This record gives sequence, C-alpha cells and structure tokens, in this order.
Amino acid sequence: MENIRLATENDFEFVAELETFMSKQNSEGCPYLFKYTKESIPKELYLNEISEGNMYVIEVNNNVIGFYWARVIEMEDDDRIKYQKIYFIYSIVIKQEFIGKGYGNKLFNHIEKEAKIKGCKTIELNVYEYNKKAKEFYKKVGMEEKYTVMKKTIE
Repeated sequence: MENIRLATENDFEFVAELETFMSKQNSEGCPYLFKYTKESIPKELYLNEISEGNMYVIEVNNNVIGFYWARVIEMEDDDRIKYQKIYFIYSIVIKQEFIGKGYGNKLFNHIEKEAKIKGCKTIELNVYEYNKKAKEFYKKVGMEEKYTVMKKTIE
C-alpha cells in the first residue's frame, strides 16, 4: 500500500540520496551545465523546505521510494507579464526499481491536487533534452512544452 505524505527530517538521507542520483544523471546528460556532487541538497535548505511544506515523499509498505519538491511562485503583474501563480516542481524522483509501476502518476496526481489547493493555475518544471524518459512521462500526464531554450557554445 502506498502513502504520500509531507517529508520529515527523518527522510533527509533518502532525499539526499535521490538528489545525488539526479546530480549524477544531470552531470552525465548535461556536462556543460551540471557538475556531479555527492553533497546534493544542504540539510539547512532541506529543513527549511520541509518546514514550509514544500517536500513530499511516497512510501510503499512504509518504505520511502520517491519524493517531490515543489513550491508556489508568484509572478507579479507588470507592463509585460500577467500575474501568474505557478506550482513549480524543482525535483520529482522515484527510485529506479519502482519506475514504470504507476508511482510517478500517483505523485503527479498529488502534485495537481496540491497546486489546486494552493490556488495555482499551472504546474511547471524544467526537463533537459537528454532526459527522454522524463519528457515522455510528463507528456503522458498532460504537460506540454511551453518554450525552448537554445544554446550555442563559443570557444
């Protein structure tokens, strides 16, 4: 049986382990942008984020198998941009052996509910081109590409 709940201080080691996994994946997929670090998320930042209710974990049979980190971002109305309240996902990670078993969908459904509760009209995240499986997953849950960042390396 699965359960999605707010993360606690006791979940830090697990979240840090998955963030380190993401660091490795990002440094291999986008070496021009990311450095691999074993010191993923500083504990002070983690504690602040859980105190603000921004991190959730998913458990299966009382074992944490994944988490997400998201927060509300408000864009103020000005001459160029309309006011927006966005639920922005910083990380969403499932342990490798649980991928493809529906837990990502359950986490994403939870994200949608939280976004609505918090008064957001959109959910956003960044996903890099190398991460084809993640892009495929996000499209399956109804996300669409909003914009493209282009890059040219100059030597």
